[in-house]
Amino acid sequence: MKSREKFILVIAGLMLAYLIYALVSGDLMSDYKRVPNGNNKNTATVAQKNSTLESIKLVKDLKKSYQNELAVIGRSKQTLETDPFSSFSIIEASKTPKAEETVDTSKLIYSSYLSAEDKTIAVINSFEYAEGEEVIDMPFIVKKIYPDFIIVTSTSEKREYKVNFVNLTTN
Repeated sequence: MKSREKFILVIAGLMLAYLIYALVSGDLMSDYKRVPNGNNKNTATVAQKNSTLESIKLVKDLKKSYQNELAVIGRSKQTLETDPFSSFSIIEASKTPKAEETVDTSKLIYSSYLSAEDKTIAVINSFEYAEGEEVIDMPFIVKKIYPDFIIVTSTSEKREYKVNFVNLTTN
């Protein structure tokens, strides 16, 4: 016999040995599921109900944050009156104070200062403002920005107020 024929016989013998091993150990039969001949309709109904129950369990297992996201997706076809990501829509939606309202500077939190070349920026209530800009939802205009404090002017009373810097970082 040639070496090629010997090699083929060795491979065939190994394949036959593996086939016998798989049949004896049950590896080949583990994926085979026997379905009775008369119960095909019942089996299909049970499988359908089982998949429905599994999908119900999956929905119940969603966390609250995912349910909120699903609610937002469900409302995605509704049109918004204003763009929620536009700073201009926030300014347009801000209310102007009534004449009888008193000015309260305690709601102004000056938390950060940035100076680059000739421009200074102050972070007030988590929004960035330059000098001369109006504070969102508050009756104030930023008049002057310093590292330790800012000067704001009340739009209703025409008075100036000093708001000190508040360090919000924790060590």
